[in-house]
Amino acid sequence: MQHVVLCESGQQAIDRAKQRQLDLILMDIQMPEMDGIRACELIRQLPHQQLTPVIAVTAHAMAGQKEKLLSAGMNDYLAKPIEESKLRTLLLRYKPGLATPIVATPPDLPEPPVNLNVTLDWQLALRQAAGKTDLAREMLQMLIAFLPEIRNKVEEQLVGENPEGLVDAIHKLHGSCGYSGVPRLKNLCHLIEGQLRSGTSAEELEPEFLELLDEMDNVTREARKMIG
Repeated sequence: MQHVVLCESGQQAIDRAKQRQLDLILMDIQMPEMDGIRACELIRQLPHQQLTPVIAVTAHAMAGQKEKLLSAGMNDYLAKPIEESKLRTLLLRYKPGLATPIVATPPDLPEPPVNLNVTLDWQLALRQAAGKTDLAREMLQMLIAFLPEIRNKVEEQLVGENPEGLVDAIHKLHGSCGYSGVPRLKNLCHLIEGQLRSGTSAEELEPEFLELLDEMDNVTREARKMIG
């Protein structure tokens, strides 16, 4: 029987790792309080977790990041959005008992290129939902429900209030976009987050934030056509 332990921060991950032996750890790199790299380094200091496979989960494959992850004690790397087939392959590689065997796996077909200028790509949304229409609609609904929170922070930034957690909010939105078939919004989040993390001030990104607000409106309009 499989038991999944969920954590909401790096510190919580360390606390849970102290309490029990884990078979495998999926470690999000961007977390509140403490990032996944530092959390992994501290977990590796626990005698009973020194051989536990730790898989880095991140949306951004930045230059040199893989080496940094490995030096921190990570065993492997899983990119967001997480694809079920890749997750299953990874589980079989490190802990065969954790993955449900498949009688026959169809060969991977090359995915069609994604047009980053499209507001809503329904075929992409279906692929990201494993072909399940109801799940694709549900992911869109969750995304739309999340947008007002992001809008508030962006609008606060545009009037000079410098809201806390702006980068983390954009990061979360980027992750949500990865499951909802909204390539243009996802790409905008990627660009803005990258600029903020590289040291560009939020004040300099006013045009990008305005574009983000416009695209959130576009996504909301197009999504409602699909989800009713």
